[in-house]
Amino acid sequence: MIPATLLRLAYAARVVVSSGFDREFDIVDIKVAESVAADRIVLCESNATQSGFPRAPRLHIVNQIHPRVETYSDVCTNEHFGYKLGWNCEDIPRSCATQHACDNEPDDTIVIQSDLDEIVAASVIKSLKATELSSNVLLKLSRNMAVFVYGFFWEIPKTQYSTTKAFTCGGYRSKKPLKVIEYPRFTGWHCSYCFPVDEYLSKMHSMLKGDGWLSLSDHYWSMEMLYSFRQNGIPLNGQTPMMPSQTKPPASALLKAYLTQNTAMKNLPKPVHPFTFPMH
Repeated sequence: MIPATLLRLAYAARVVVSSGFDREFDIVDIKVAESVAADRIVLCESNATQSGFPRAPRLHIVNQIHPRVETYSDVCTNEHFGYKLGWNCEDIPRSCATQHACDNEPDDTIVIQSDLDEIVAASVIKSLKATELSSNVLLKLSRNMAVFVYGFFWEIPKTQYSTTKAFTCGGYRSKKPLKVIEYPRFTGWHCSYCFPVDEYLSKMHSMLKGDGWLSLSDHYWSMEMLYSFRQNGIPLNGQTPMMPSQTKPPASALLKAYLTQNTAMKNLPKPVHPFTFPMH
């Protein structure tokens, strides 16, 4: 349970779910379904790649399918570009979504900030709505979030691989350091690269950096190789195989077969990475 010091009976907080978006269209459907108790859902995307190349906005498509979702776009500036291994341009839509999440909201509104592929369970959102969260507290929701790659069939157990957190708009506006508290129960699902395989190269291109595994090469990253990584449960940025999933997927994921079942292609050999990973 949430510590008693954070609770007040009969309290009804406003909750806003805010996320950065990068082509995870099917995950949006699942996120919207799990966020039914949220008062607002705010998404933002970047209109530039990691190296500063223009990128066609796609988030308006989500708004056409889910009218209650608010969508925005923001720009990566020169200070965020570069050629070191990293994901700086993912911070831009994440920060953009948080800023808009607190627009015209009172200080006690709770914002759940995450990447779009980090899905907070409906039960957690309902719990937060009954929570009087102090303005000096940052509630981490990553510790007990199940981590998957490619679909809800490969899982990385005992891994904290999530940016998900909750805080009040008052705490966000104060710009002061917040006291970190861990949410003690299961919080949801992080499903990384959970979109069709032919989108993987597009995702990698948007994060093109110029070194390491994010260097895009059609010669190295053929479609057969990408399918082989998925089929064998090997992360694109690692060599340790994952485990078959133990955690049940969200109910709405069951409507999308490719998110719950591995590819039915011919058996492909275990992939060998074409280069050595940088240390940092």
